[in-house]
Amino acid sequence: DVWVPSIIFCDRRLGPLEALSLHLHGKGHSYAEIAGMLNRDSRTIWTTCKRAREKLASGQAGGGSR
Repeated sequence: DVWVPSIIFCDRRLGPLEALSLHLHGKGHSYAEIAGMLNRDSRTIWTTCKRAREKLASGQAGGGSR
């Protein structure tokens, strides 16, 4: 079983898959493990994590306040 805190979804810069993939990879799960958990291809998870890291590094304000 994997426990995921809901707070990881609060960062509006990231989409749900990006936030979840990045969190799980940060906890030590491999791309293949995450892909199996989420029924996705491991290449999709790798790409998703890469884009999430790029968004966070660039400070992209995807959601902003309304």
